Amino acid sequence: MSPARHAYQYATNGRSGVERGREPIDPTLLAPADGQLQRHAEVTRDRPVWAQDLLQVARAVFLADKLSLRAETDDRWTRRIDLSVQVAHADVWTEVALTLLNRLTETLTADRWTIRVHPGAAVWPQQDTLLATSRVEEAALFSGGLDSSAYAAERSRASAGDLLLVSYYEPQWGTQQDRVLTAIRRSSPRDIWQFKASQQVRAQHRELEPSARTRGLLYAATAVYLAAAHEVPRVAVPKNGQLGLNPALTAARVAACSTRSVHPYTLSLLNELICALGGTVAVVNRTCS
Repeated sequence: MSPARHAYQYATNGRSGVERGREPIDPTLLAPADGQLQRHAEVTRDRPVWAQDLLQVARAVFLADKLSLRAETDDRWTRRIDLSVQVAHADVWTEVALTLLNRLTETLTADRWTIRVHPGAAVWPQQDTLLATSRVEEAALFSGGLDSSAYAAERSRASAGDLLLVSYYEPQWGTQQDRVLTAIRRSSPRDIWQFKASQQVRAQHRELEPSARTRGLLYAATAVYLAAAHEVPRVAVPKNGQLGLNPALTAARVAACSTRSVHPYTLSLLNELICALGGTVAVVNRTCS
């Protein structure tokens, strides 16, 4: 028996009609942080639209993932998710790019994804800033765990421009993140910026899928958008080799039962997708020297 099908449409422009047979996904379900996001992306030039579209696709994928319950499927895991996402520049989402995107989401979640795009999204307005408020030269993910904290501490002592750290907002870990980052900043000769990306889904009266295998994509796409805005060529993902591979230690943890968010194959697919969209940012695994 084939997995149950979930069909969604994600649109940021309210004038976009909903295709028959699709459930609309309200972008505001994901607790908004765009005001802070754009302040961190404040530059004197136009921000790349491909990076905006990639971030919106990642948001749509994350919401579709959270709205589709695995418990309702025959094997209590595998779902079939059909998703249409509104983007600003649909032309760059070629068949090659969409194939890479579907392969990436299937690798992350072990589900069957069919993702397509449709035009109509508005390009985020530029700030018309004459002077940049920061000189960001480096970007990395920061969870407050051992790997990312050690990497941030090492890079904080580099003789370079500003360091931008992208975190996901998690109430139970927020205090720990703040404490660690305060200690790092205290001994750093360079300015360190932090952006906390929201992963809180505001869906009242609806049960959400407890697994979140696409959270890593949301996290990385946010960092890629900010890096692209500041013309930073790479986003560092500090994760040691064992946890990057995250091999299954028991038969119950095979496939996507163990997260693959920073697996080399996942990062390779993400970087191929960025290149297919015309992007110039690479997501790389970096550990302390």
